[in-house]
Amino acid sequence: MIPATAAGQSNVKERAIAFFGDNVDQYATSLSILAVMNYKLGKYSDALTLQQQAVNLTGENGMNMTILGCFYHNVGDDATALEILTRAEELYDQNVPIPRNALDILTIFYAPINDVEHTNHFIENAVKKLKTFIIATVTNDTVKEDRKRFWIRFEKVFNSLLLEWEYNVSKEAKANTALLYDNAALFAKGLMLNVEKSIKAHDDSRLNLNWKDIKHQLKDGDIAIEFVTFPVGSDSIMYAALTVKNDYDKPQFIPLFEQRQLQGIKNNEYYTTNLISDMLWKPLANELRNVKNIYFSPVGALHNIAIEVIPSTVIAGKNMFRLSSTREIMERNNNETLDNFILYGGLYYIISTDDIIKEANHQAALSHTSDSTHAMRTEFRLDDRDTFDYLKGSLKEVDSIQRILTNKNIIKLTKEKGSEESFKALKGTNVQVLHLATHGKFITRQEAMQDSTLKNYRFIMLDTLDNSLLSEDYDLTRSFIVMSGGVSLSKMNSLPPNREDGMLTAHEISQMQFNDLQLVVLSACETALGDINSEGVMGLQRGFKKAGAKTIIMTLWQVNDKATCILMTEFYRNLAKGDSIATAFENARDYLRGIKEYSSYEYWAPFILLDAI
Repeated sequence: MIPATAAGQSNVKERAIAFFGDNVDQYATSLSILAVMNYKLGKYSDALTLQQQAVNLTGENGMNMTILGCFYHNVGDDATALEILTRAEELYDQNVPIPRNALDILTIFYAPINDVEHTNHFIENAVKKLKTFIIATVTNDTVKEDRKRFWIRFEKVFNSLLLEWEYNVSKEAKANTALLYDNAALFAKGLMLNVEKSIKAHDDSRLNLNWKDIKHQLKDGDIAIEFVTFPVGSDSIMYAALTVKNDYDKPQFIPLFEQRQLQGIKNNEYYTTNLISDMLWKPLANELRNVKNIYFSPVGALHNIAIEVIPSTVIAGKNMFRLSSTREIMERNNNETLDNFILYGGLYYIISTDDIIKEANHQAALSHTSDSTHAMRTEFRLDDRDTFDYLKGSLKEVDSIQRILTNKNIIKLTKEKGSEESFKALKGTNVQVLHLATHGKFITRQEAMQDSTLKNYRFIMLDTLDNSLLSEDYDLTRSFIVMSGGVSLSKMNSLPPNREDGMLTAHEISQMQFNDLQLVVLSACETALGDINSEGVMGLQRGFKKAGAKTIIMTLWQVNDKATCILMTEFYRNLAKGDSIATAFENARDYLRGIKEYSSYEYWAPFILLDAI
């Protein structure tokens, strides 16, 4: 090992000690950071010297030896580099790395693009060990907040950094795309949701899927697409696609566009021009040639765009399946028979005090438990300017559905009967289809922080965190649907005994447990919206997914009452004929689109279908 003799080291040490005190480990860390900074500036010799001094201070470990070996490579000493990298791998084999080590390797050091073979080999092993460590930790730790804190620390290892590494690797020497798909897509995407499912089911197989599992489920004419994002430079986000077919020897990585390009397109241009398609689908044209079924999982801003129906010659005539993650391909439904339906519609949002008390007593008599999921609810008052009107079309909607499903078990809840209490009484029942024709709303964090909004919706909970998994439960209070009596209850200074507030939040839904819920139809406004992070959309869909729902129909913006009634009626008519959920929905949307009065995208494009497979 060469000694650290770079000029100015004493000055560096003085500054480090002044900041860290006499803690040698923290001083060594500062040297490693300085080494990486020099490396990124192309000062490889200085980087090597600094990193060698850090190793001399703390001794050998997998992290500092990996960095040191890569620095030797960049000064042209490949023999020493390979020796040191081999030693680093031995250190990891001797002692499964604490996550902090592997995190630092990928966080403060971008793999050298000229030595892809060695870098691939080491990172694959490091990530494999870290993944094993994470699965063991999060599945054994039953404290939800601790699981989330743990994952927040390490998600970059499996997401942006691996993808950025691939993006920067030359086309002639590709990185390990299988590693990218397995970790950035199948493992990291929605990890916490799948951890909770795994814990409930005592089965962590969903956490150990790899791209070949997906490949073997695909048929001729199928393609799986995971859309992913990662940082480019210091001020931009790149969108890319990871694709798999049943005859691929490895996934394909295809860069698409930068987020700033998407931000330059107006919302009304999404569905009236080819601008989105040229950025998103056109680069995938070769991949989609001869493809019949496209199974795609959106990311970032794509969650809020119905990319499956935008004008595009590339996807025209193909079957589009929107998925939470392509891991859903492993859980095909196989056309399970749907027999038990609960229909909500024609709800009275304003009801008398007598009816409020009567319904509360009725629900209390039906309930055999004091279990409640409204622990986060507080009283609130709704201003007159923010009212929820009666939806005449929603009553016609559920009446039509009931007439169509003549041979099914149906419970229809209308007027004052569609209360929040009646919904929570469904917990643990065998309902298979849950249809909610009512008002829905999503309030952004920025809107919620305004005093007037909090005055109107005091059930909203805020904390000091922003765009973090730790604030998930709070974020889920900003998406809700209005149940019977919601407006009247909101005007009360105090609620009667056994009565909820009539505003059913995504957080409250997430506390439910549905064992057989195959389909949720959110026939309401803005039900697909929510805060977006690496886990997906923190809104009603998250709430229902956590509660056990498999497939969801929802909306991206405010929808027309009459158009919604037509689409939903046609959907259930198709379902009754024996169509799959996906086919019934697609045909219903096309039917609505074919009616001259509702041919504009505003009427049919907001309806999207999630995880219908």
